[in-house]
Amino acid sequence: MGMNHPHKGLDEFHPSSAYHAGRLLALFQLIQDLDSPNLNSTFSSRYFSAATDCPARVLPTVCDIALKRLKRLPVRKHRYDLRAALVRIYSQIDRLPAVLTLKGKADFQLGYFHQAGVVMSARRHTRYKSIDGTVVRSLGERTIADLLHSIGIPYQYEKPIDVPVKLSDPDGERKAVEPDFTIEKNGYRLLIEYTGLLDDVRYKNSWRWKLRRLTRGIKGKEFDELDVDESEVTPSGVTKITLLHVVPDDLRTSDQVAALGEKVQRWSSWVETLNR
Repeated sequence: MGMNHPHKGLDEFHPSSAYHAGRLLALFQLIQDLDSPNLNSTFSSRYFSAATDCPARVLPTVCDIALKRLKRLPVRKHRYDLRAALVRIYSQIDRLPAVLTLKGKADFQLGYFHQAGVVMSARRHTRYKSIDGTVVRSLGERTIADLLHSIGIPYQYEKPIDVPVKLSDPDGERKAVEPDFTIEKNGYRLLIEYTGLLDDVRYKNSWRWKLRRLTRGIKGKEFDELDVDESEVTPSGVTKITLLHVVPDDLRTSDQVAALGEKVQRWSSWVETLNR
């Protein structure tokens, strides 16, 4: 996650233990996000206020939970980097503060948000290379790219497509958006959109805008609207553009990844049938 590099604003040698206690909570939150990205109740939402008052009472409990989650992370480099980052932070703390003064609370909050800034920057700039050499933006996208390669499905990554800015005016101003994966066959397109940061409000709003325009805006349909009756060789209503929406929980196990591959192959067979 790029946690080994200093970030503008972050003071790794700040003299206040409260500052580093805030950094700890931000890292615990990152571990939880990587393990379970779509939880409604997070470490930060549950413990931030109490930890700001009494770090020594709250953070050991959160640490125990976070370390259990850390062991479950599938990517070894993430486990190594995060464990190393925790060791560095704890090395700056002689003793977790029991009760924070007003200044201590300010230091805690500063440390939390400075460390959170590192996390956000790392997420924006981290890239991953798939088996076929495609450089993608997230581990989830790499899983999808590797899957498509393994089942022999050619794809294009972030290929631009023009969509209307206003759904009420489909012939008006248009804007290029980039679906994560585009699969083209016989004049039909399957767009695969991976959404992995729905806990980020700005990202979530942007994602909703994008998905509406990739369906209603260009007369596409979502895959799940079509994949209704398995007895049909080809479902009715297949459009030139089909959107397949994938979230992190769809990629947790090898069986789930295989099920995604089956959906892609099902779409491919539909298109072949339509062109006979």
